[in-house]
Amino acid sequence: MAHPKIKEAAVIAIPDPKWIEKPLASIVLMNNKDKILDEELIEFLSRDFVKYQIPKDYIYINEVPKTSVGKFDKKEVRRLFRRKTYLNRITADKNKCKGKTKCREWL
Repeated sequence: MAHPKIKEAAVIAIPDPKWIEKPLASIVLMNNKDKILDEELIEFLSRDFVKYQIPKDYIYINEVPKTSVGKFDKKEVRRLFRRKTYLNRITADKNKCKGKTKCREWL
């Protein structure tokens, strides 16, 4: 990735109710103290990509998981996303459902 604040990034497909799938970018920043607005990334990517190819959702991670030969391990990135989404949903459901296990189902 050519953005000066981004060290590396991997894009995966995540479920979307309208489009079936949509892109999600997992981003590793050059400096953990840096901040990037989603709008800044969208503007930066719009120079090289058409609108539907540009992720609207971004997660920030410490490192993109890699395979034994150094390639991005997108299966592991997907697993991390599912785990993060599941944990976030449990937290939200605790407030909404008051601990009912039925509300904690995976997407």
